[in-house]
Amino acid sequence: MSSVGFSLVELLIVVVIIGLTTLFAFPRAGVVLDHTQVRGARTAIVNKLNATRIAARTSNRVAVLRMSSSGILWIELNAMTGSGKTVLPGGTPVHLTYGVSVTGPDSVKFDPRGLSQSGTQTYIVSRNGWSDSVTINGYGRITR
Repeated sequence: MSSVGFSLVELLIVVVIIGLTTLFAFPRAGVVLDHTQVRGARTAIVNKLNATRIAARTSNRVAVLRMSSSGILWIELNAMTGSGKTVLPGGTPVHLTYGVSVTGPDSVKFDPRGLSQSGTQTYIVSRNGWSDSVTINGYGRITR
């Protein structure tokens, strides 16, 4: 009589192998998540900086990228009127909900030519030991 199936010993060996594999893979998954969140926040900052520079050039106005302490990025377009300076909204605010901390200037200003009026500035994005940076030079070039 032949029996079809697996023995208890064979099943235990498979469970132990799966357990050991999971034991080594879990810590690595956390590191990958941290690294991915830092890169995602950095990309969001770069995209909003580029949008600010483009807004300044297309509207022929000074455009300012502002960042709140809670990680919200938004664009302001400055317009000169007869009664003084008016601030116009320039797009949808971006919330950096990546669980990262961002240090850097609270605003970056671009003139109508797309040049940075704020000089060279750097944003540093970090989370659990991972960090990355975004630098804006005086010519408006954005590098990481």
